Formats: sequence, C-alpha cells, structure tokens
Amino acid sequence: MPPHDSTVSLIAWTDKQASDAASVAVKWTGTAREAPKSKLFAVLVGVSDYDDADLKLNFANDAKALDALLKAQSGLGFANVETKLLVDKNATEESIEEALGWLNDVAGPQDMALVFMAGHGFTDAEKKFYFLPVGGNPAKLRSTGISGAILRDSLSTIKGKAIFLIDACRSGRAIDGGLGVAFTAFVNELSSAENGVVMFAASTGMQSALERSDWGHGAFTKALLDGLSGKADYEKDGRITAGELNIWLDAEVRRLTNGGQTPVMVAPRAVTEFDLTTVR
Repeated sequence: MPPHDSTVSLIAWTDKQASDAASVAVKWTGTAREAPKSKLFAVLVGVSDYDDADLKLNFANDAKALDALLKAQSGLGFANVETKLLVDKNATEESIEEALGWLNDVAGPQDMALVFMAGHGFTDAEKKFYFLPVGGNPAKLRSTGISGAILRDSLSTIKGKAIFLIDACRSGRAIDGGLGVAFTAFVNELSSAENGVVMFAASTGMQSALERSDWGHGAFTKALLDGLSGKADYEKDGRITAGELNIWLDAEVRRLTNGGQTPVMVAPRAVTEFDLTTVR
C-alpha cells in the first residue's frame, strides 16, 4: 500500500465473467509525507497519409500537437514524460504494437500511461472493431489492422493508470455501416471494471468526427488541446482533472460542430478523480 489515503477495489471472477468492483476507502495513519510524482508515458498515433486517396485525412498534426503538450508537463504535473510519436509512414501495424508493448514495460503502479490514436476505424464481417494503421487494407483487417482485442489486452495489463483517447469514427465511403455497434461494444468492454481503462472518444460510433482547415485539427483534438492547456480548469486551481476535461469536451465539441458530434468519456466506477495536466 502507498503511504497515503487510497481506494482498494476488488473484482470477483468466475470462468470469464467478472463482477463490478467493490471499493473500500483506506486511510493512511502513518507519518505524513509527500508522495513522489508519477511519470507519464504516452504513445501517440496519427495517420493521415493512407494509400487510398479516399481515406486520406489531416490528423497526423493532432498526434504531434498532443505530443508537444504532454512533453511540456515534464517537471510540472509529472516527474518525467516519455513519449513515442508515430505518424504516417511510421505508424505501421508493427510499430504501433511494439509501442504498446513498450508502454506495458515502462509504466509502474504509480505512473500514468496514455494512448492517443487518430485515423480510420473499421468493422470486419464479425462486427469487431479495428484501427487502420498506415498501409492497412480495409479488405484485410485481420492481417493489416490493429484489432480492438489487441488494444484491450495491451491497455488492461498496464500497471498504472491507463488513459485511451481515440478519434477513429468516420462516416462516408471510408466507413463500414456497422461501425457504430462494434465501436460501442469496444468502448464498453475496454472501460469495464476488470479492464480499468479510462476512455475518451471523439464521437459516438454513429457519428462522423469533423475536421476543419482553420482549426488545424479535428474538433475533438482542438477541444482536447485547449482544455488540457487550461480552458477546462473550472476549479481555477491550476489542475485539469479527468472530470473537468469531460465537461469541457462535451460542451466545446458540441459547440464547434453545432451539435453534430458528441464526445464520449467512459470510466470504471472504481476509478476515482485524477489530474491529467498542470497549468502554468
């Protein structure tokens, strides 16, 4: 147990079924001491330059901008920040899976691990969700895509707090009509009590995620960057919490898109409020 007040959550298992978490608050009565700052480890993926002209986007910039914002948190909210930035030609299936493995290796129990993915999402014939890396083929998702199962298994085994931000819900010719159901199932599974991942999605599975040249980003990432930079600090205490970011994203993305896009935050009930960034 760490030397400070904590919450212990227990999950019962039978075969492959897990219960909701039962949580107990534990109060530290020892000598008061300041807990060491946690470290932040992040994998940021942005794919714009797909081979198929119909799939091309402008979201590599989203990953780059978030990478810069998070690196600036080193020495502020976190003792240290380490990132792996994978955009366009570097965002291959192999490199993404290697980066997820790195995240599992380096993040300790007191650390935070964050994964951001911007690109296209697809559904296979079995209604399973896939993220499409550069070079991926929508007709060969099993062999060229990053499956929701891989993402779930990677994120759920992280020792520290796991945050997943995804902007991969597109409409039009690029998206299979069944994406909404598959994506919703993926979101619910990833954030279930036994997996313990806090997830922010750019939109519901039935909506398109909008981008505009004057923003320089998609609506979700523009709102995300503004919020983490300080605009989501509703308490005016110099800290942006997950709850504050959720409130900001919901209002700001709706405003930017005239109500056409609704971001989603899903978190296990056992996960208590926590800080994401510190505002200078």
